[in-house]
Amino acid sequence: MSKKRKAKTELSLDRSQTSAFLRSLADSIDSGSSSVAGYDIDLSDYYKLKLSLKPLPESWEVKVKVSKTEAQEEEEAGQAEKYKQLKKRMEKYFKELEENLEQEEMPSREIVSVFLRDAEAMVEHPGKGEPFYDAFRQACAAFQEAFDGENLPMLKERLGQLAALRDRCHERHK
Repeated sequence: MSKKRKAKTELSLDRSQTSAFLRSLADSIDSGSSSVAGYDIDLSDYYKLKLSLKPLPESWEVKVKVSKTEAQEEEEAGQAEKYKQLKKRMEKYFKELEENLEQEEMPSREIVSVFLRDAEAMVEHPGKGEPFYDAFRQACAAFQEAFDGENLPMLKERLGQLAALRDRCHERHK
């Protein structure tokens, strides 16, 4: 069983600072931000947030407790980093594929191979666009087929299909 971890923050604020903090907290929750702007409070994927306000004679005592499990934190940090690296690499190789095809050149086998391997890894990430995964896999297979046949016009068309799927997915899931 994974351990639970609580991060506690205690603040002593005047009335206007307390109001500003609460607005900042609300804005962070609304926007899905991983932190509260101006405060060292991590809100990434918490399962419980506890807030207490206690008026004192000259100030307000504000306590914030954010609860997570350690396994949840470690797994999410590792997956997020892997996903981010994968996405950046795919963007780089996609751009290179586009440039090759714009110059009427066949891309290198290495670039195509790495891109398609990364594409397969990409569609294994949950919550990143599952409704598009099957169509994306099919488009990747068609791209591979056009590449293997050294059919430059068809390769351009297939890359365009991949770009269209990527754009539609990113509209909804970015």
